[in-house]
Amino acid sequence: VRKHLEFLPVDGSNVIAFRLKGHANGDACQDLIVILNARTQMSKVTVPAAKYTVFCKDGFVSVDGSLGTLYGPEVYVAPQTALIMGSYYLSFNPTLFSPSPCFQQAFLLIYYISLFSLQYYILKAICFSNFHD
Repeated sequence: VRKHLEFLPVDGSNVIAFRLKGHANGDACQDLIVILNARTQMSKVTVPAAKYTVFCKDGFVSVDGSLGTLYGPEVYVAPQTALIMGSYYLSFNPTLFSPSPCFQQAFLLIYYISLFSLQYYILKAICFSNFHD
């Protein structure tokens, strides 16, 4: 994985963006972009210019790519969510896509991290809304 992993530059803090490039672990995607936005506002991230099939966005996960298409070099990620998208240099039919077990586990991990993070901020807002600095 290390030889395929590349962290993407982001402005500020509380955003992590990385790319798994070159069909990492035999994946169908040429490049897989993962962006985690822990901010309370939308985040703009610069990615390689390409057409991307969206697999995870705004709290929804779809391994068949039915969440739509985004185009680089800039994408926007909603507050406290994850964005996962892949690019294909050959023709790609999402209905024939069979994700690797590694790909599926990464989805589940990021999905649960997103849920936990969102629950934390909701509980914090409810429990500490009467307290001020």
